[in-house]
Amino acid sequence: MLSEYKEIFLEELDEQLQLMDEVILQLEQEEETERVVQSLFRAAHTLKGSSAAMGYEDMKQLTHEMEHLLDQVRCHTLVVTVPLIDLLFKSLDCLKELKKDIVQSDETVTDISACVQELQTFAALSHAVQLNVPPASPAPDCANYPVLSVDTTMRTQEACDNGLGVYWISLRLSSECVIRGARLYVIHSHLGSYGEVLYSEPDMEILAEQEDVPLAVKFLYAGSQGLQELQEMIASLMDVAEVSVEPLRVDTDTMMVNQGAGVEERMVSEDQPAVKGSKSPTIRVSVERLDHLMNLVGELVIDHTRIHQVERTQRSRLTDESVNELGQISDHLSRIIGDLQESVMKARMLPIEQLFNRFPRMIRDLTRDLGKELELVIEGKDTELDRTLIEEIADPLIHLIRNAIDHGIEKPEQRLKAGKASKGTLQIRAAHEDNQVVIYVEDDGAGIDPARMRRSALEKGILASEEAELISDREAIELIFRPGFSTASIISDVSGRGVGMDIVRSHIEKLNGLIDIDTVQGQGTRFRIRLPLTLAIIIGLLVKLQEQTFIIPMSNIAEIVRIPYQEIQTVRGQSVILLRSQVIPIIWLHDHFNIPRSQQAKSHIQLVIVGSAEKRLALAVDALIGNQEIVIKTLGSYVGKVDGIAGYYSRRRESGFDPGGVGNYQSSWPEVVMMSSPMAMDQDFNQFILLFKRKTGIDLALYKENQMKRRLFSLKDRRGFSTFIDFYHALDKNAGLLDELLEHMTINVSEFYRNAQRWEVLEKRILPDILLRNRRLKCWSAACSTGEEPYSLVLLLSGHLDLKEISVLATDIDQSVIEKAKEGCYSADAVKEVPTPYLNKYFKKAHNGRYTIAGEIRSCVRFKRHNLLADTYEKNLDLIICRNVLIYFTDEAKEGLFEKFSQSLKKGGYLFIGGSEQIFQPQRYDLEPIDTFFYRKR
Repeated sequence: MLSEYKEIFLEELDEQLQLMDEVILQLEQEEETERVVQSLFRAAHTLKGSSAAMGYEDMKQLTHEMEHLLDQVRCHTLVVTVPLIDLLFKSLDCLKELKKDIVQSDETVTDISACVQELQTFAALSHAVQLNVPPASPAPDCANYPVLSVDTTMRTQEACDNGLGVYWISLRLSSECVIRGARLYVIHSHLGSYGEVLYSEPDMEILAEQEDVPLAVKFLYAGSQGLQELQEMIASLMDVAEVSVEPLRVDTDTMMVNQGAGVEERMVSEDQPAVKGSKSPTIRVSVERLDHLMNLVGELVIDHTRIHQVERTQRSRLTDESVNELGQISDHLSRIIGDLQESVMKARMLPIEQLFNRFPRMIRDLTRDLGKELELVIEGKDTELDRTLIEEIADPLIHLIRNAIDHGIEKPEQRLKAGKASKGTLQIRAAHEDNQVVIYVEDDGAGIDPARMRRSALEKGILASEEAELISDREAIELIFRPGFSTASIISDVSGRGVGMDIVRSHIEKLNGLIDIDTVQGQGTRFRIRLPLTLAIIIGLLVKLQEQTFIIPMSNIAEIVRIPYQEIQTVRGQSVILLRSQVIPIIWLHDHFNIPRSQQAKSHIQLVIVGSAEKRLALAVDALIGNQEIVIKTLGSYVGKVDGIAGYYSRRRESGFDPGGVGNYQSSWPEVVMMSSPMAMDQDFNQFILLFKRKTGIDLALYKENQMKRRLFSLKDRRGFSTFIDFYHALDKNAGLLDELLEHMTINVSEFYRNAQRWEVLEKRILPDILLRNRRLKCWSAACSTGEEPYSLVLLLSGHLDLKEISVLATDIDQSVIEKAKEGCYSADAVKEVPTPYLNKYFKKAHNGRYTIAGEIRSCVRFKRHNLLADTYEKNLDLIICRNVLIYFTDEAKEGLFEKFSQSLKKGGYLFIGGSEQIFQPQRYDLEPIDTFFYRKR
């Protein structure tokens, strides 16, 4: 037993079983079955070989019989029928049971004898209705084909594994063909241009030595064509009188040995370096390693937050230059940690297709058992989600799908009476929305009847009669999420046992997700599940209760309001507020956590509104600190589950607050919904952000969150404003303050030749086109930051032009960074991408390790303070570079900027922008896209 290879074998087994599930469904549904049968045959063949190599004899025997049956289908001696499809599915289920045995005990205990017997006798008993297959043709006489050598057999197996069709081609030349050898060479070469000729009889090399070349020849050919297409292609060739194309019938015992050897080779190669030219530059990494890496990234996020706190504290106490340096280090760390976090998260992401592919088979079986007709529509398979979430969300989705088929979709006769098509539709789709993944399960069935929900709740004692009369239709529908609730009149294997929807909801809420429901009686029901992209790191709102800090996940927050105390009312002993005609109950978190309420006299109260859809709950807090990325740690088994607490945040043991555990409201509203503006802290802050957006066209919500907040708070405090509303009024009247704020908000992170591939495109593709028309270039580096970009441009152009022919305008809104850019002094990290010849020729290294750029390069650049929105633009430019700046502007402001850029370019000039700043309908600005980054003026 090759126990050390068991994990690899199980991974391959999972892949092949999933593939067989999908392909058998295709075989049942599609008219074209030849390629599908070939794919199914290869999967069975692969499993037979790998299970034989691992010593699982039962699995080998079962797949051998499946392979034999499928080989008859390939050779058209057996037709595809409904019983055959059922038998293949039954065999597949047996394989899945064998897999469970292997996982649990490393031995197969499932009895497969009955299934094997059915497979062996099926050909003689197959008299069911034929499904979508051409009439069976006589079996080819495979005995006429030669025995293949080991080398040819291995090449044949490799072609099969790569998804190619393998065929015997028998052809006869016309008796009138004069140069038979040359004609056969031409045919051989023609086949080789479309695929691979694995074997020929007679051998093409021997033909050159023969005087009497035979008219008949056989080729073993591997290619992507189907049988009919291949036959027509060869028959159309000159001098071909007859041609016969037949699928290769595998000598299964021989091929099994070869396949088993191949599996062992693949297993052994896991521990060896990758061979040059391998098809997939990927490696398998254990989930535990990825989880550990994500935990380390989480610790980095925590420590960076601590550094940021230290920097803010020191800035309020000191004016030393070292504090500014600390701020720059903090900014740089923020970027590096952000990129690292994003990379690790992407490594954990998988397409949700892996989950969705499990459903078609289950749905097929359910609809047959229930006597219903259904069309399944799956969309958004390429939507990516954290692998942990994919595993966790599978069971809730299965519950929803079974519920939709059993309760939602009507039987064909009922649908016809209701004026619907006899076949129902079930749509499952996924999409990214607001940094979340949203999954929809929607049917066009009967919908949910609120009156029936009330009656069922009364019968089961879930509601009293008075409550049933008072609740709205929406609240009646929400009863479906109550424990033990069901409207099914018959208990079956599918549903009706009073378990399901409450479990679905609690499971999704444990994943920091939400589920809500929309239904129209007689038209259908839609369930919507919102999930975070990952459970590893979340954004939380920090709030104060006395001296204790709590964190509320931003995904739970609908909005934040600040209201006068006198607006709080009492209904039946419960404090409530009336917000936009909706009554919202208030919960004082102090009372829930036994913290004394603040005794300070305040005219207003801060309320964090959490909830989803129509459901809302207002959480009263003392103060709002801000929001930041956090890593929640579990409390551990010693502390256990604490009502309302999800965990702690390890910087100062702030508590992660779980809104679903407060009071008696857990069952009355879904706990998560995405906040409309994740930057909002209170109404004053919102007003300030909107004013800045209106005056500058810049949307601060698009900035990196921590940087944006730190800079805004820093300037507010430095200018002596106690609140953002004061800052707002001053900004509205003082243009000088607006300029100061614009300078203060500038984020200066750059380096020479940043994104080197883009500079390579500029040099090799864009620049030659410009130089065809002009040898004296006039360029503009907009928002140049500390000058790395315009100096990089001069260095690049110096390899093609004399320096006196180069003129670069470099602008930025921050005068302080312009002065730094003029000095031309940079760290070793900033110049690491500068080509060595340029670094040696134009840079001088100082004793402190910094590099100063030569004066002759600096003389080609003219620096100037410039506001992209307000100031005038120069004309007749050959090239404009404005990268990773436009992402901070509103769509309306971007349109104005693109128009100005176009007017500044001469005909044939180029605009170079960032990868996330594509221009919508560039023809409106007389621009044509060259690629994602470059646009040419027409």
